[in-house]
Amino acid sequence: MGVRRFFYITQDALVVWKAVGKAVVEETRFPSSDAGYELFSQYLESMPEARTLMVVDVIEEEFSTDSLPAVSGSDRRSLMERRLKKRFSRTPYRTGVYLGKRRRATDNFNAVYTAITNHELIDPWIALITRHKIPLIGITSIPLMSVDLLKEFRKPAENSMLVTLHQGGRLRLVFIKSGQAVSARLSRSLSEHEEGFGPALISEIVQSRKYLQRSRQLGADDPLDIYFIADEQAVSSALEDSQANFKAHIIDYTEAAKAFRIGAELKPGNMEALFLTRCIRKRPRLDYTLRDRVNYSKHLRARHFLIGAATAGAVACSIAAGGYLTSAFVFRNQTQSINAQIAQMEETYRRENEEFQPLRADSHEMKLAVDTGDYILRNSLPIEWVMAQVGRVMADQPDMHIGRLSWELEAVTDPDAAGRRPGRNDENLPVNIPRAAAVTANLSGEIRPYDGNLRHAFGKIDALARNLQQRTAFEHVAVAEYPIDARPGAALSGEVRRTGDNQLANFSLSLSLRVDDAAE
Repeated sequence: MGVRRFFYITQDALVVWKAVGKAVVEETRFPSSDAGYELFSQYLESMPEARTLMVVDVIEEEFSTDSLPAVSGSDRRSLMERRLKKRFSRTPYRTGVYLGKRRRATDNFNAVYTAITNHELIDPWIALITRHKIPLIGITSIPLMSVDLLKEFRKPAENSMLVTLHQGGRLRLVFIKSGQAVSARLSRSLSEHEEGFGPALISEIVQSRKYLQRSRQLGADDPLDIYFIADEQAVSSALEDSQANFKAHIIDYTEAAKAFRIGAELKPGNMEALFLTRCIRKRPRLDYTLRDRVNYSKHLRARHFLIGAATAGAVACSIAAGGYLTSAFVFRNQTQSINAQIAQMEETYRRENEEFQPLRADSHEMKLAVDTGDYILRNSLPIEWVMAQVGRVMADQPDMHIGRLSWELEAVTDPDAAGRRPGRNDENLPVNIPRAAAVTANLSGEIRPYDGNLRHAFGKIDALARNLQQRTAFEHVAVAEYPIDARPGAALSGEVRRTGDNQLANFSLSLSLRVDDAAE
């Protein structure tokens, strides 16, 4: 959740701005007096809980540059902290920025320190905010945000100055060097459309340049690019007769409003609204946040995180519960369907069983029936297996068609049991079930289509027998019948008939298989 309220502190008041969509509007203001502090306290009591940001726009904001030795890491941070505290020891609202290496030196590095020197402008407001536990995410200022705002429209030059009108009648000038604000000035000014605005504007720019030259932040011959965010027509008229040594870049405030997708909320003399609007999109990089102050913003963020995590957990649990409940309903329906099928099968079994008379058999007869069933199951040849064996070869013989498949079992004979006759007391002994030793299968078929060439037909039948012998598990394959009796001693007689394309050549094969081999 982004910033929704801003406490904009000026020289004599605190103005509350609130976010409305992508823009900000002024909600109320409180004067810097005892009555104003009391009213602000009452306002905080009824203010909706929201993340807030304090933005300072006062004269008493100073900048100071410093040269650092070649140190890095924690040593550099400690050195900057000591020098910052030494230079601005009377205010807690201070910060430092490391700028990097100088261009003309090889062993020194730059840093800039800034602070709100008159902390009494802020302390009363901070005390009230802390007392009411308002989630304040930071304390920043207009100069600290100037670089980021300018980058939204133009790329700053090496020596740049951003000029904007604030608070309805104050001119804010921020000097930017190498992408970092190093000086700022706030002065009273005329409105853009008042007479004398042009000379007053040029005078302020000239004075600012002289100050920068005296402080050695800008050379006398160094170019200076000035960026104005204001009414383009008014600024252009003010700069017509100017002989100042700078290059002007005018960004019309309507163009700026369009870039931030805001409309009539932006007024020409209140560019602070533009700075605040950018804070809705992106939090400022630099601030004066106190390290020893209780950060209620983190507490709010932690609470929102916990609430969000709890909500997400509850949603996940609800989804899981819904899934389990759906599975339970499906399982119940399946169980009911299975129970109904079981009941139907039991009723069918009961009804069918009532139609049969009970079997009257002793234990020997029941044993005989069971052994006979075992014999049938043990010596039955699986049709699927036989067809798989035959199919290995028949796939390569498209004109050979199988019409009939039968087989016979060859039982193992027991000489001792064959000559023994049952005695008087042997009638209840278990029956000796013979065990099959081999299976002889008879395969009958025809050649279709058949062209009447017996030599070709014999060759195809012999080739089929050889393939079955070589490529299947059958031990012995022999041709039992040709289209005609081809034995040497057979007499050939009969009548050959042609009936067009429906000529057939029948054949029969005998295939032997040991039961033990088939089981393997």
